[in-house]
Amino acid sequence: MSNKILILDDDLNFVDTLKDSIKEKIGESEILVFSKVKQAVAYLSENLADIIISDVSLEDMNGMEFLKIIKTSDKLKDIPVIMMSAKYIEPIDRVNALKSGAAAYYSKPFDVGKLCDEIKYYVQKKRK
Repeated sequence: MSNKILILDDDLNFVDTLKDSIKEKIGESEILVFSKVKQAVAYLSENLADIIISDVSLEDMNGMEFLKIIKTSDKLKDIPVIMMSAKYIEPIDRVNALKSGAAAYYSKPFDVGKLCDEIKYYVQKKRK
């Protein structure tokens, strides 16, 4: 069974790098990419993902609002969500994301390999 990884980010260069790293470190995975929250929510209303990787700064909605949608949905609340931000964040932003249910919070730039290790951990944990 292939892993289903949903990426929500409007930085397509970063998404390409992340997809290549996932393929290399995790192997066979179905990688779904959305640049708008509305697209991701529409997909998730009909389908599930094993893990969600979301940027905080998105065009149509703040990533923290998206996290709230996921974590308040009975259908989606158990999906791990890893949040990312390209902007400088205050330590309280990371704390608030984790308190809101994020599995992890990364500030760009970061080691994509480390993120892939974390993705692999959560996907394997879900499979057990």
